[in-house]
Amino acid sequence: DMDYENNFYEKPINTGWCVQPPRLTVQNNTQITGGCGGNTTCQGIVANAGLQSTYQDIKGTATAIPASGLVTWLKSDAGVTLNGSTVSNWVDQSPNGFTYGQAISGNQPSFVSNVLNGQPVVRFNGTSTYLQAVGTVTGATQYTVFIVGTLGSAPTGPLYNGNSGGNGFGFYRQSAGSYGLIYGGVNFLSFGTTLGSGFQLQEATAKGGITPYSAYFVNGAQSGTISSTVPQPANGTTTLGGLNSGQLWSGDIAEVLVYDRFLSTSDRQQVEQYLNGRYFSSSALFSSGFETGQTAPTWTDTTDTTAPGGNLLNVTGVCCNLTHPESGVRSETAHSGTSALMYSGAGTSSTISYAYQKVFDLSGQSVTIGSGTTLEYWIYPQSNTGNGNVTGNNSTCVAVDIIFTDGTTLRDSGAVDQHGVRVHPASQCGHLTLDAWNHMTSAIGSNVAGKTISRIDVGYDNEQANSAGGYRGYLDDISIHN
Repeated sequence: DMDYENNFYEKPINTGWCVQPPRLTVQNNTQITGGCGGNTTCQGIVANAGLQSTYQDIKGTATAIPASGLVTWLKSDAGVTLNGSTVSNWVDQSPNGFTYGQAISGNQPSFVSNVLNGQPVVRFNGTSTYLQAVGTVTGATQYTVFIVGTLGSAPTGPLYNGNSGGNGFGFYRQSAGSYGLIYGGVNFLSFGTTLGSGFQLQEATAKGGITPYSAYFVNGAQSGTISSTVPQPANGTTTLGGLNSGQLWSGDIAEVLVYDRFLSTSDRQQVEQYLNGRYFSSSALFSSGFETGQTAPTWTDTTDTTAPGGNLLNVTGVCCNLTHPESGVRSETAHSGTSALMYSGAGTSSTISYAYQKVFDLSGQSVTIGSGTTLEYWIYPQSNTGNGNVTGNNSTCVAVDIIFTDGTTLRDSGAVDQHGVRVHPASQCGHLTLDAWNHMTSAIGSNVAGKTISRIDVGYDNEQANSAGGYRGYLDDISIHN
């Protein structure tokens, strides 16, 4: 199924549709069943929408978005053709119907469900995966572009329209804290803003030959302008997941909108309202990306010895005369921003070793889990190649644990992650990719609804055979939300 918003059109179709939007099944733009009945206005909307020859849904939205000038509209829950768990085609939901495709299976990005506010994302790995449209989506020098996704890797970006070596435009992350726009692969418009962690709503606007020529927005706030560079009309291909097939990007994309005109402030805010309602309306109970100004860890390098905390057995320091496991903020490797929580230690037993480290004290905040609460975080387990003190896959035997005020824990609740693997650290052994950021989500409300959080721990628990040796890695962008 594909979603198509009836409020893509600026005028409401009719009052009844807005109150109770119909469910329509459309095939080959000719046969309409369900919802419309004999309503010719409804049928006309479907016929004029340029829908593809696949079944699609049309439903109302709480917020209309401007229709004029919309040349690309990619939504991760619409127009996606799967090749198993990877994306071979992503069809634009605007009337243009551009297809962003990838025929080579090994170069297809992944499709991951229920990542951002219940919505899926298309995930690019930064080494081989990308999608491209045949030709540019717009050659205009006036445009407005919106993208909901993660900041991803540097030095590259998630989207480029045109020939990145000579014309066009795209988003570009030069370094961990330097993000903005790029024109023709030459003029990087850095706005010097260190963005927050996790998913962002980023926007680029250009006025053609009118100063200031361009502006960059992050989560609705203008980050900077530039008045010395006029965008060149784009030609060539449009790339998702990199600047081109040779400069690829690692990260997640949930939605992209491209207009071939400079949107007014009211129009731009209308799109922002739609995207914020769709992706960022969940109630955050707790979050931290370990950046300056965000919630900082209460404890550093502190084992949780108070029951039902997991305590410590057969674990010492990973190297360098350390006598204890580590858990502290480092500016070495980060999923987003510049900092992450580093964990490390070394098991001294070949049969069982564990260490549970206290990180955040929430005992005074009355954070109670609801039935729809989700835990998510990113984890980067190092290999021996990444750190010579690591043994085997020991670094994957790590997970976030939650201690509740009633004396129970998340690790023993039976909760599972998005892959059906228990969230107990010992169960995660071997299920994470080494030397890469792994996104972990768990619908913990299904198992621990009604419980109140006392503290958040990070646990290492290894019961694999011949498991003695070091472990080390990073955690970032922890969030508990409804």
